Amino acid sequence: MRHHKRLHALFALLALPFAAPASAATADLLLSEIIEGSSNNKAVEIYNGTGAPVDLAAGGYTLQFYFNGGTTPNFTLALSGTVADGGAFVIAPSNANATILAAAQQVSGTSWFNGDDAIVLRKGGSAGALLDVAGQIGFDPGTQWGAGLASTADNTIRRKATVCAGDADGSDAFDPAGEWDGYATDTFDGLGSHTASCGGGSLPTDPTASGGASPASLAAGDATLLTVAVVPGANPASTGLTVSADLSAIGGAASQAFVDDGSNGDAIAGDLTFSHQATVAAGTAAGPKVLPVAIADAEGRSAAASIALSVVARVDISDIQGQGVGSPLAVGTEVVTEGIVTARRANGYFIQSAPGDEDGDPATAEGLFVFTNAAPPAAATVGNRLRVAGRVTQFSRTPHGYPLTQLGNSSATVLAGGQALPAPVLIDESVLSPGLSTAALGRYQGMRVQLPAAKVVGATNAFGDFHVTLPTTPRPAREPGIAALDAVPLPAGNNIVRFDRNPERLRVESTGLEGGSALNVDAGTLIEGMQGVMYYDRGDFTLLIGDSSTLAISGGAYVAAVPAAEEGAVRVGSYNIENLSGGESVPLNRLSKLSEVFCQYLRNPDVVGLVEIANLETAQRLARAINDNEFGTCPTSPMYQAYLLSTSGSQRLGYLVKTAPLADGRPRVEVDSVTEQFVGDTLTAPDGTANGVLFDRAPLLLQGRINGERGRSYPINVLLNHTLSLLDVNDLTPRAVWGTDGDRSRGKRLQQAIKVSELVESIQAADATAPLVLIGDYNAFDFNDGYVDVMGIIRGEPAPADQVLVHGDSAVTRPLVNLIGTKPEAERYSYVFEGNTQTLDHALVNQAVIETTEATLYHARVNSDFATDNAADPTVPVRTSDHDPLVADLVVPAFLDADLATTVFTPFKLVFDGQVVPFVATVRNRGQSRALRPEVTLRIDGTPAQVRQVLAAGWDCGAPVAVSGGSEVFCGRETPMAAGEIDFLLVNLEAVRLTAIDSVGLRAQADTRSNDTRASNDAGADSAKVVGRPRWTWGD
Repeated sequence: MRHHKRLHALFALLALPFAAPASAATADLLLSEIIEGSSNNKAVEIYNGTGAPVDLAAGGYTLQFYFNGGTTPNFTLALSGTVADGGAFVIAPSNANATILAAAQQVSGTSWFNGDDAIVLRKGGSAGALLDVAGQIGFDPGTQWGAGLASTADNTIRRKATVCAGDADGSDAFDPAGEWDGYATDTFDGLGSHTASCGGGSLPTDPTASGGASPASLAAGDATLLTVAVVPGANPASTGLTVSADLSAIGGAASQAFVDDGSNGDAIAGDLTFSHQATVAAGTAAGPKVLPVAIADAEGRSAAASIALSVVARVDISDIQGQGVGSPLAVGTEVVTEGIVTARRANGYFIQSAPGDEDGDPATAEGLFVFTNAAPPAAATVGNRLRVAGRVTQFSRTPHGYPLTQLGNSSATVLAGGQALPAPVLIDESVLSPGLSTAALGRYQGMRVQLPAAKVVGATNAFGDFHVTLPTTPRPAREPGIAALDAVPLPAGNNIVRFDRNPERLRVESTGLEGGSALNVDAGTLIEGMQGVMYYDRGDFTLLIGDSSTLAISGGAYVAAVPAAEEGAVRVGSYNIENLSGGESVPLNRLSKLSEVFCQYLRNPDVVGLVEIANLETAQRLARAINDNEFGTCPTSPMYQAYLLSTSGSQRLGYLVKTAPLADGRPRVEVDSVTEQFVGDTLTAPDGTANGVLFDRAPLLLQGRINGERGRSYPINVLLNHTLSLLDVNDLTPRAVWGTDGDRSRGKRLQQAIKVSELVESIQAADATAPLVLIGDYNAFDFNDGYVDVMGIIRGEPAPADQVLVHGDSAVTRPLVNLIGTKPEAERYSYVFEGNTQTLDHALVNQAVIETTEATLYHARVNSDFATDNAADPTVPVRTSDHDPLVADLVVPAFLDADLATTVFTPFKLVFDGQVVPFVATVRNRGQSRALRPEVTLRIDGTPAQVRQVLAAGWDCGAPVAVSGGSEVFCGRETPMAAGEIDFLLVNLEAVRLTAIDSVGLRAQADTRSNDTRASNDAGADSAKVVGRPRWTWGD
């Protein structure tokens, strides 16, 4: 905001000559320094290089200020006093700080210029000749002329020594960088002197100096080394230099002499750095202090400087950390604390309260990170006890997490060396278990900790980081809902589930401390003996470790292939191949590994959807390596043909289709069409305008048939998708029209999901009996993530509106089935992120597939559980991607020729009333193929009570139920019956005579999902005659 300028009465209060170095001759006075600092810290310096003293009043010299681009002066100040030859004359407002006022010869008023105001020096009164101007009359630059330090706002600018004439044209453009040097805000150390070197020989110069304190922040009672580095005057060179400072602000002498003789803290005698070891008096009030410094030489020349320091309060580490996470102290609070250096890293070091100095509260951390931005200082040697002065800061790499409390702008003083380190705290179930608070580990922030044993649940990434749990903790998986620390605003009244981030996880940085190197470990690895420092970064509490050579490491993940395809199986695979590119020049090491994965671990599915492949040439190169057994791992050629249509982007979608011929000469897969969907569709912004393409990777639909032996075929539609990444779903960066980048991400994910659901519905509406398989990387979980229920919409079962941030309806009226549900719960993942298993790659099928196949999902475990270093190892088939490829195994019963033959036998042909009669039902598969889901229906002509027992190993038989004309028992078997396999079912029935002629009998009828080639032998029956007194009642 522009300052409103109000003119006050302006009076010249003081005009004193100032002895300054003579310099080269100039035609007249010029502006030599302008200070536009903080608050009221303003000043203008005028230089006299004319060769003679100048009487300002006699010459009618004036300063004029043109505010905000004005063409007439808003303020004119008549100057008075004398400027010595080679001297400088300083004008300042009365409310400037003490350092400026001490250098001023004329003090006037309380309201001065800003960075966008032109400053003019005239001779001969207010309408006299224009000698010099800083700025441009009649032009408002906005806030300042220039840029960076060489600008007119919030900086000090000084005329270059080579400039010996003012700018007499007030209308020309002004750029300070041409004739001025820039300095930081509130730089005053050169005020009152100026040197010009544009001719006229070498003239005398004053000494100059700069002061400092080490440490510059300290508590009352602490010592600091005050130093003043002096540059002697020249022509002639300074002799007899003296330095003194007013230390009364810290309880010292008003005129304290400094020495350059190697005593009293002075490092080197005679090096022109004058020193004094000072102690801040007890009781000195906290706050910034400025100590004025005076320098003089025997030649009668002098200079002024200052030393800035801060007196701050001394606090314990536990008081800086507070309870839990965050600090109770305001950011920017300057503190002094003490602790033992426990560890170092590339940009700082850790200190921890010495034994006995702790506060006794287990909820407060006793450690603290000191951020140095570069390598830690030598004082921060492990084992040194330090007194550290610094400023409390909170570091957050992401808004979706806790801040890390640390000290910045620090200085350190060694109090003692070789101190014993505090004992490490044990990490156990009390702070690392499911169901705990996400802040449970905050009590150990910055402290030494130990983890005697841990199990890796997220393999090492490219930065040397991995995730662990305690050894007995079940492996954590991503769960429904928005992550607990995500800072995205949620609407009132929502019922969105919050995912607790699995507080049983702990992130480990193997390169976190000095001496650390990347520890490459796979999921399932047991690590014993870890010690380090507790830290917080990237949204997770983190164990920083250094040298890992002494750790005991055992176990780890094992590669696992999908089962070999059985007869009758149709297989559709999906593989996010992680940016495979290169065309004919795909790196051979990667091509070799991929060939082995496809042939030995995926077992060459009939159709494979490729995600993140660069172009058709790359897909064809991969197909050729597999087909030609280029690397010796593909003995049977699938004769893959590649399909890829997209011509935009680097992450495209494609297919490999198996064309190897069957015994009858037909190719295994026949493709009718491959088409891109929604290529021209655009994303619709909230204001209704188009906002870029909707699908960066257009869905790819393959339609055709997969052929089986004996002339059979299975029609299929395969839809391959790669929907928008989750990376920006919670991004808070502002974005026009949408609100934030996260809003746009969520909107795009929603619109993509709805479009895919519309395509699914259109395919099913055209032919509800047409099998449909959806595959690909959906960048979405198999459940509602609370932001957008992508898979629910595509599947046809979207989450309710109050359980999701952005809701959308699905066009699907006959829901799909996600085959991830066919897997054991612990195996439901294709990806591991931050130690959480999760499914991003999906295989969904419609009811037509469920009704015509036995559908199962498999994953080849070759990537997600393994450390990224394996990617560069050509000898192992792992880490060709960060996703595990999947295979939808669809066993088509119509491809299997079975023949279930059933017989029933009882050894008794005549039985008595009440006798238990054994029957044996024999079921044999006489066909050449497996019988899928065999079942037998046992029928008796009697009541359920007559069924005393059914014994059938491997079969699941239900209770007898009454049906019309008798009772039935249904028996089913989950496992297929192999060709030639025979099973026996023993059925014990009670004989009951109700009529004069009665019998007890059993009929067994077999069935299977496979193609039963002969129905005539599916059933068998036998019976026995019942004798004895009939069970009738007279008179009924």
